[in-house]
Amino acid sequence: AAHGMRCVEISRLDREDITEQDTWIRGKGDRERIVPTHPAVWAALVGLPRGPVARTPDGKDRADRRQVRERANWYLHHRLGHQGVTMHRLRHWYGTYVHQAAGHDLRVAQELLGHASPATTQVYVAVAGDRKTDAVRALPLPV
Repeated sequence: AAHGMRCVEISRLDREDITEQDTWIRGKGDRERIVPTHPAVWAALVGLPRGPVARTPDGKDRADRRQVRERANWYLHHRLGHQGVTMHRLRHWYGTYVHQAAGHDLRVAQELLGHASPATTQVYVAVAGDRKTDAVRALPLPV
């Protein structure tokens, strides 16, 4: 959630790709991006050994994107009690919140999400209900 990564990107992530400042992400279409590391991510991963962050249950091999998705979604539902929340839904949440935090700059959200097109990013960025209310209430009505 704190990096908005796709499951395939998590499956490709190595511990060496993460520093306290930045995380290097290998995304779709072999595109790469660097995003600032969230402090909670750094705290959770700083002690991990070199190699893949997501490993198979036996810890010997790199997990694939399906394994990442299934295990993470199971954890969200059964351990954290977040029914209806999925890894992909967290990616949409990330897009919405980074868009808001960046002053509604779509390009910032686009780069952080790793989208080639701003049109794709628009699908990930929800408009907060209170912003719509504020916009309507700010309308100067004709006299």
